[in-house]
Amino acid sequence: MGNFYTGKIFVFAESNDISSNKCGGIRVGMNYSASVIIDGNTIKNHSGPDILAFNDEISYHAEATDLDEAKVYSTPPLKTDRNLSLCNNKPIQSPRDTVKSKKTCCGCQKMSTSFKACTNCRIARYCSKECQTNHWILHKHMCPLLSEKYTIEIRTTDTQPRVPEIKPGCHVVNTRHFHPSLIGIFEGPPPDVKSTKRFIVKIQSDHDYLPYNPKKYLTLYDQSVTLDIQLINPELSHQCSECGRLSGDKITSKKIFCWAS
Repeated sequence: MGNFYTGKIFVFAESNDISSNKCGGIRVGMNYSASVIIDGNTIKNHSGPDILAFNDEISYHAEATDLDEAKVYSTPPLKTDRNLSLCNNKPIQSPRDTVKSKKTCCGCQKMSTSFKACTNCRIARYCSKECQTNHWILHKHMCPLLSEKYTIEIRTTDTQPRVPEIKPGCHVVNTRHFHPSLIGIFEGPPPDVKSTKRFIVKIQSDHDYLPYNPKKYLTLYDQSVTLDIQLINPELSHQCSECGRLSGDKITSKKIFCWAS
């Protein structure tokens, strides 16, 4: 996700080249009175922001008692005019647009005068056979989706409700909450399980800082939240990572919108 600086420490972020990590460039968390100086960095080709500083207007849960502070607060970072920002905050993209927009090798991200295209999709490009082989663990989920229309089938046996069924004598606390910017949630007609009519669902990844794992849980729900499930699907997980937009807090959780029936 780029560089994330947080805590009561002094940071001098200098001469970093941060590109194409699918989230954003530099994040500055709650640093209290500590100074963060950002100078001479190249930040490019992100679907998220180049530099984002968390403040009281951005959702951020923290405790200040263990740092001898009376409250949680943050000092804005000092950004010089020597930082270079290019092609950040990209809009949501289809799988084809995501791959075709790359002007570099899909594997090593370097420029080349001669690229070789993937023999299956003919869209992903590589500067060498080695790069193509190393990138296959990521590209294998995107490759079959690089057509004008594609369908991913999800079996109900591979899903589970986000809110478990309440059994007699048990109490379940529902901690489901949504970002304030999400207008219209809990509104609209619920999907008709007996109909083949299409409706829109939102698929969202979790907040985590772990290595790439296409078998992690995703959340899927419709606008009315009548349909609200969790599932594991490597194809959807990779598409969410590659093509999705950052959620409201702009950290690591990403989202895509799809037709469902």
